[in-house]
Amino acid sequence: MAQDINLTGYTLKFEDNFDAASWSLNGQATKGTNKWFHLPPTGPAGNYSASTWDSNQISVSGGLLSLSASFWSVDQRWYSGQVSSMDPTGAGFAQKYGYFAAKVKMPNAGQGAWPAFWLLS
Repeated sequence: MAQDINLTGYTLKFEDNFDAASWSLNGQATKGTNKWFHLPPTGPAGNYSASTWDSNQISVSGGLLSLSASFWSVDQRWYSGQVSSMDPTGAGFAQKYGYFAAKVKMPNAGQGAWPAFWLLS
């Protein structure tokens, strides 16, 4: 039987139960007081996606964060949601060591899809 992890000695440093939206909007260069930035800190789409990051593809409801992807036939592009705890200026939450936990449901999105939960340096 699985045992709970003993967290004695650990201190909670960052938490989001997604009770409300807390991310930057399109056009904002930094997070400000929000917990999340809607672009990866490497800039728009970095080198790992052909998607256009779009904060309209991010929503919060009932304690759940939803990131979606939509193909727009008008410009033949994918638009998808993404959140990062740091913005391009380095503002935001980051730590080198610790205990990280997340409950994530990934879609069976088919060939070529890349749903992910990443901890990047």
